[in-house]
Amino acid sequence: MKFVSFIFILIIIKSCSTNDTIKIATSANMHGVVAEMIGEFNKQNNVKIDIVSGASGLLSSQIELGAPYDIFVSANVKYPEHLSKTIIGAGKPEVYALGQLVLVSNTIQPSINILKTDKVKTIGIPNPKTAPYGLHCIEVLKNYQIYENVKHKLVYGESVGQVNSFIYSGAVDIGITAISSVKGIGKSPFNWVGINKKKYSTISQSAILLNPKNKDVKQFYDFLFSDKGQEILRHSGFSPKP
Repeated sequence: MKFVSFIFILIIIKSCSTNDTIKIATSANMHGVVAEMIGEFNKQNNVKIDIVSGASGLLSSQIELGAPYDIFVSANVKYPEHLSKTIIGAGKPEVYALGQLVLVSNTIQPSINILKTDKVKTIGIPNPKTAPYGLHCIEVLKNYQIYENVKHKLVYGESVGQVNSFIYSGAVDIGITAISSVKGIGKSPFNWVGINKKKYSTISQSAILLNPKNKDVKQFYDFLFSDKGQEILRHSGFSPKP
């Protein structure tokens, strides 16, 4: 079934794209940021750019199976490093920013302490098997020593994007997600609070150039690390690249 789904994705990509189109695979937490970057980039350029977003692990698998992406913007370092060793001609991964976790709810005022109470019956987090942010969410719960108390409440989304859908629709009482989900969109209609960065390891997010011979692809990839690109990332809640 997964293989059939992947073939379907390839058909969509190929039918919607041309050789003149840059195809970017991006982690769900970076979808809106990459879209904003494309808008800024094309103020000086005129390049057709398509985005496919999802869990970094799933996108990485698609790339290994031959998905024709030009750039992979991941939510971690692990997947791009693996691809740099397995994809012929791929560039060397580079960290573009550091991520941050937040607690978000559209019904209650979020806090770590409230997760253990009866007020919270469901907690949305990304699936740690496919989404790097999911691993950090589990890390937070364990470091606050509440994982055993709340693990039965966990509802796993395929990616940060799906967890956001759970939160915004009210399908879960509260969720742990990326700060980019609530930053950079004006005044957020949802209740959110940042999580102590000491309670989870550094979220280094890296990108890899998969098609370095294409001039337009290289130019957009460089834009990610440019002053303007980094400004957009800061506005979206990310810390600048180290």
